[in-house]
Amino acid sequence: QLAGAHEEFSFDVQGPPAIDNGRMTVHIDWADPNTDWDVYVYDANGNLVTQSASFGDTTEDATLFDPPPAERTTP
Repeated sequence: QLAGAHEEFSFDVQGPPAIDNGRMTVHIDWADPNTDWDVYVYDANGNLVTQSASFGDTTEDATLFDPPPAERTTP
């Protein structure tokens, strides 16, 4: 479990033949440059697969290369 202030969102990654999973980017942006958000992407098993934790701007982009198709269900 993550501690502290955070938000969690679940999403499904589709696969062939519907989608070619060569690359996928998770992008967030916000208005106030005095706040700092970071992105951590976990797979369906809870393993960290990519992250973005830069400082000094108002965007984060975490990229996955060849992500496997999977569904995550939230209890």
